[in-house]
Amino acid sequence: MIILFSIIGAYTTSGSTGDVVIMIVFGVAGYLMKKFAYEPAPMVLGLVIGPLLETAIRRSMIMSKGHIGIFSAPDRGILHGRGVAHAIEPAPHASTTRSRDH
Repeated sequence: MIILFSIIGAYTTSGSTGDVVIMIVFGVAGYLMKKFAYEPAPMVLGLVIGPLLETAIRRSMIMSKGHIGIFSAPDRGILHGRGVAHAIEPAPHASTTRSRDH
């Protein structure tokens, strides 16, 4: 019953079957994320912040007249390196909380 009302609601907002397909794709993605214990917050943040970040990068490139040097200054390189290191290496407290739960 919930799925039926979701499909009807997605279709009636704009009368497009494309909206229904998008709703089903995100529903399946959400189900798989829940099944495999993925957090939905990073995906939601990526979907919300992604277009804003793209616009900001485009403005930066226009202001610098296409010069890529605005992204390669030494201080920015350090920040990029730290960001990659944090993305690759898991948080220290994550392993201790998992071991206590099991």
